[in-house]
Amino acid sequence: MDKTEKTIKAYNASAHNFQTKFMDLKLYKNSFEILSGYLQPDFTILDPGCGPGNVTKYLLEKETTLKITGIDLSEEMIKLARKNVPGAEFECQDIRKINFENNQFDMIIAAFCLPYLYNEEAADFIKKTSGFLKNGGILYVSTMEGDGNRFETTSFCRDHEMFFNYYNEDFLLDVFKDNNLNVEHYIRQEYPESDGSVTVDMIFILKKTGEYYEN
Repeated sequence: MDKTEKTIKAYNASAHNFQTKFMDLKLYKNSFEILSGYLQPDFTILDPGCGPGNVTKYLLEKETTLKITGIDLSEEMIKLARKNVPGAEFECQDIRKINFENNQFDMIIAAFCLPYLYNEEAADFIKKTSGFLKNGGILYVSTMEGDGNRFETTSFCRDHEMFFNYYNEDFLLDVFKDNNLNVEHYIRQEYPESDGSVTVDMIFILKKTGEYYEN
């Protein structure tokens, strides 16, 4: 079983626990308040790694005319998202394989997608999402700071291990720069782990500037 299969199995088993812990977004309200300041009526938005629809629900409560597509590889998460946010579209897909038209979206929300990707996969994902964004479009990216990758249990899933990849700030900034993504806001905040340790979350709000060119 590869890292993705193992992680999705864990998420399918713990979807309700995850929803209970993170549906209200209270740990990340500050960054989403900033993000909501960029919303305009009828924005088209992509929410890859949408989970139970928590971010989509929050955004639609801010602006009801948004057209949001959520994607997640966990079937159980997609079931919850469709129930929680009937006003959005949700699809069960692998975010590494998503394919949309270039310049299609006004905003893309990549909230804690990167921890489940190797560095090379993350760089490719950011390149794709930059292409999907319209010029001037907004990309939200959040992930955890650290070195290397490993399998871990979590506070919401103690019976199954998940894959986590940790990121260096400079690596991400280089990837953003390579894909015409300028940092509008950068937030670093501490996340208290259940074992008493602290993980640093890195949250970026980026704006696409300039044209996108396929290599």
